[in-house]
Amino acid sequence: IVEIPVLGDGKLFSPKLAASVVNDEILDYVGLAHQMLADPYWPNKVKAGKTEDIVPCVGCNECLLAGFSGKHYYCAVNPTCYAEQEFALPKPDGSKRSILVIGGGPAGMEAAITARRRGWDVELWEKEDRLGGTLWPAGGPDFKADVLKMIKYLETQCYKLGVDVRLNKKATIENIGRGSYDKVILASGSSPSVPPIRGIEYTIPVSDYLTHKVKAGKRVVIIGGGLAGTEAACDIAPNAESVTIVEMMPDILYTAANCLNNDQQLRNMVRDRGVKVKADAKVINITSDRITYEKDGESFSIPYDTIFNAAGFKSSNELEDPLEGFYDNVTVIGDAVSPRKILNAVHEAYHAIRVMESE
Repeated sequence: IVEIPVLGDGKLFSPKLAASVVNDEILDYVGLAHQMLADPYWPNKVKAGKTEDIVPCVGCNECLLAGFSGKHYYCAVNPTCYAEQEFALPKPDGSKRSILVIGGGPAGMEAAITARRRGWDVELWEKEDRLGGTLWPAGGPDFKADVLKMIKYLETQCYKLGVDVRLNKKATIENIGRGSYDKVILASGSSPSVPPIRGIEYTIPVSDYLTHKVKAGKRVVIIGGGLAGTEAACDIAPNAESVTIVEMMPDILYTAANCLNNDQQLRNMVRDRGVKVKADAKVINITSDRITYEKDGESFSIPYDTIFNAAGFKSSNELEDPLEGFYDNVTVIGDAVSPRKILNAVHEAYHAIRVMESE
């Protein structure tokens, strides 16, 4: 027991948790850091009882990556961080604009929310029966559950602000030209890449595991050691007998632009959870129970009972050209441009609407 005031921090951004540690006299003060970059109005929203309006920190450490790179801090989920005046959203001026957003992932929802905040009419089409897009697999591992809070926040804002959300509505060449829209945002995301490997049909998209559609067996092989593959491997390992990543690049996470903190922690997790890594290895054949790869001129095989394809994603932007044939103002954002990060999706969506002329 100490007799001086105690301040503590570290992921205390849940209002209920923050209140409990003070009420239980564990702390006298709660310190917030990353959360205040995500939403500097956190205290005011908590005080007003509007906790559903708090932009959640997803723990991505993009802020640290910016700082360590010699830039001003920025935030994946707050496009105006450190640029509050420069990137301020124009206030509603009574103008009437009609916006169609195709895709209900983070990019699509952010675009729809931003357009409504400018006072414009918005339709959002999502082909699935729920909003969230690739945030669902991104938040699938137990150690990344904070990402799922972003889905809840964006979804809540869409409905609170009056976005006309149309689930199970797939955009097609036949129906995209039937409306009259001043702007179309193509935020159709990405889909798993399928590499030309003999027997690739035996694999399961790793996103199916990360969204809890399938379970992993005891002997697991993952093709691809990027972010999704490595995170899935770490999530599977505690309940498996063996997990092996086969990666054709010289190392796992080779092209992932992670904050050094994230990279180190994920590599430590790979080591501590016993995930095996076969890097600089090319898969040449897959059968129903065995994968064969080449490394240093030799062939090796690994038996498995579950095999996942984590060989990356490709943009789902097939509608871009047809849309431009119907509408003068079309903007492609997020993974529909190229598969990248939450930051790219949210920032591109916000700015696509911010820079629009009223008339």
